[in-house]
Formats: sequence, structure tokens, C-alpha cells
Amino acid sequence: MENQTPAMRMELMAKRAIEHAHRNHNIQLDRSEVSVQQVENILTEFEKCIPRGLIGKLFKKAPSETEVNRICEIYGGYIGEIFRANLGGEWVHEANQFTSGEKVYFLKIGEMTICPWAKVYKRVENGKEDDVWFYYQALKAQIKQMNK
Repeated sequence: MENQTPAMRMELMAKRAIEHAHRNHNIQLDRSEVSVQQVENILTEFEKCIPRGLIGKLFKKAPSETEVNRICEIYGGYIGEIFRANLGGEWVHEANQFTSGEKVYFLKIGEMTICPWAKVYKRVENGKEDDVWFYYQALKAQIKQMNK
């Protein structure tokens, strides 16, 4: 694992997302752009597992932090790989001003740097307001506009 490049790591995460979607949701992710909609549906289901409010937190078992991070990493890797395949870019593993020195995986596309796993995390935490399908479409339009 130590010799694994960021690109190799994210490809592995994308494969794990495909396996997870098939095994746990009977969904066939095909690496197409529209499959990001299917990821949104999976995240909607996962979000329902997270208890909200005092009563929910008292009576409903929440996924562990490790489980949440795993879901965010695999589906973030999957979405990032869709971006990379369709819009180019390069994976990097580095710290930046937002990560307090912690190294994380970012996708650099031209002048833009995105962090798909963080977007998936926000989606799980905040709900539909952080829809990953909308995110994908908005960033795709922005990147295409920058490349004109």
C-alpha cells in the first residue's frame, strides 16, 4: 500500500464502490456520468441510517465513524474517477489550508482542485442540500466554461 500512487488508490476506491453498490444495493455502477445519480440514491439511503435529533440519537444505532469515512472514501473516489475520466485531471495526496496539515486525496483539474470524498461526507452529514449529482453537474459546467 505504501507504494500506491494517488491514482491507484482512487481506482481501488472506485472498484470498492462498484462492489459495495452491487452487494448492498443491487445497483450496477457503470462508471458513466449518469451513474453519479445512482450514487446520490445510495447516499440518500445511507443518510437514513444516521440518527437525527435527540430521540433518534437515543434509540437508533448510528454507523461508526469508520463506516462513515469508508463510505465517503469509496464513493468520493468513484465520483472523482468519473470526473477524471470525463474531464481529465490528476489525483494528488497532500495537505492544504483546509485540512489542518492532514494529507488527503484531491483531484486537480486545470486550475481547480476538488475533494470528492469531502463532498460525499458533507452529503451524508447535511442531507439533500449537498446533492452529489447536482455537485457533479455544476462542477462539470464550471470546468467546461473555464476551458473555453
